[in-house]
Amino acid sequence: MRRLAGSDPSSLASTIADEHIGSAILIGNWNTGADTVKTATAQLQGYAPAGNRLIIATDQEGGLVQHLKGAGFDTMPSATQQGAMDVSQLRQSASAWGTQLKAAGINVDLAPVVGTVTVDRSSNAPIGALYRDFGLDPAGNADHAKAFIQGMSDSGVGNSAAMHTA
Repeated sequence: MRRLAGSDPSSLASTIADEHIGSAILIGNWNTGADTVKTATAQLQGYAPAGNRLIIATDQEGGLVQHLKGAGFDTMPSATQQGAMDVSQLRQSASAWGTQLKAAGINVDLAPVVGTVTVDRSSNAPIGALYRDFGLDPAGNADHAKAFIQGMSDSGVGNSAAMHTA
């Protein structure tokens, strides 16, 4: 695996074209809006061999974990706040967020985290302290995760839900 960091897609041109890399992930401080992301993703797709499309992913969970920000991207509530939403409302919201991602050239969202924090939230650094779970009820978490996943799917964005236990 090769890791390259930065926001200049041209730094990946030979890696994608010559080494047949099939995916890229946009994380970090992409806070200049959807147009900037769309320009970068289009450039990355242009390096892929003819007939191939890259998987271009980001981690857009909401709350403290939202790598793409600015004009064209809604500010998403934390997963814990999403867990308080009605599941049909969450599905509609996730579809809207997914539509924004798709318009910017993102085709996979590395969200949601599907886990239930069973200890003091602040003592669970990776999930609880960052409000990355839908709440403290496993059944409710599953229903909300399903709604988030379905909403993204409705918009044409795939996902990779992460399972964590604490």
